[in-house]
Amino acid sequence: MAEEEPIIVDLSGIKKTNTPLKLSDFAESISYIQLDENPLLGDMEMATVHVVNDTIYIDRENIYKYTSEGEFIGRVFIEGPGPGEARKFVYYHAALNRDKRYFTFMNGGKFTFVSFSFEGEYLGEEAVIDSLERRIYTYFNNSLLFEYPMNGLYEIGDKVNMLGPYLLYAKDADTGEIVYKYPNPAADELAVKGKSTLERPQGDMLFVNSGEQLWFKHKNIDTIYQTIDLEKIVPKYIIKPHKSFMNIHRYTHYKVMDMTKSEAMSTDAISGFIPLPSGGFVYGLNYGIGVVNPSGKASDWYDKAIVNDLDDYLDSIDLLNKFYHGAFTVNNGSLYFTIDAYLFFEEGSCPPFPSLTEDSNPVVVKIKLK
Repeated sequence: MAEEEPIIVDLSGIKKTNTPLKLSDFAESISYIQLDENPLLGDMEMATVHVVNDTIYIDRENIYKYTSEGEFIGRVFIEGPGPGEARKFVYYHAALNRDKRYFTFMNGGKFTFVSFSFEGEYLGEEAVIDSLERRIYTYFNNSLLFEYPMNGLYEIGDKVNMLGPYLLYAKDADTGEIVYKYPNPAADELAVKGKSTLERPQGDMLFVNSGEQLWFKHKNIDTIYQTIDLEKIVPKYIIKPHKSFMNIHRYTHYKVMDMTKSEAMSTDAISGFIPLPSGGFVYGLNYGIGVVNPSGKASDWYDKAIVNDLDDYLDSIDLLNKFYHGAFTVNNGSLYFTIDAYLFFEEGSCPPFPSLTEDSNPVVVKIKLK
């Protein structure tokens, strides 16, 4: 059977539109899950949600475990410096291994990578000399996906490529074997290292891991890849970029501040994407959001919050902020993320639960995608 050709998505002519982007443009329904008030979770801007079967995990400085109805079950690990304990950075998401039912994250107290089962059992940790440079993302097909920028090896003025020869690695969790490497197409590009290095809170790679499928894209490369097994990795969408988009060659210089401020400020990139079950995807730029249909036709981008026209509880949704922080997940055709409770008390909105107050814990939003 012939290979399926990638879909070309032409973003070269997109522009800002004054026509509001509506939730119904890419979603069938919206619902909400109220989380128990104890413990109080605080600011959720960088927090994400993991959904496994009927269990919800809120990923912050700890990983908080809830039933599908929002009842608190417990914390996944004990916070501390002792044996079997850990300290997690709130702005680094844990890597979820669905197959073997555990989480892995950087142990901030020791700069190791530590793993805990879904049930809270300490599974051990790995002392990695490059732990400050290595960024782990997720597990897929029981392989850990990570990037390994070359941050600690150079001095100011050196000609460097901080991205390294490969942009992404996949390591079998059982054998330690590297089963996939994504070559850097700009590996030969050199830039002059400045006084600082750009570090994105969630790294340079974008992922959507539904469990059954993995989608990934480097923010400054035009291809969205899709795989079901890490053996056959196919280019699903190839984006014809807008003139403002920064390519991987220019990004090599941007990464080490080897360009002027005006050059840096005049560039853009895909900040996130959400594949849709019927085909196409929602895309986010640095300043707006649009939708690509199954044939690859893209809408113009809208620079304000998405209008919720599916119910009367939440007037609008700032999905661009979720893209920027990687603070969402897709599971079983639904999009999950959290929002602060006070948003239900702003003009045009109303609380979906009688007991909800402005000071309540964040609410989990579930959007059924088209």
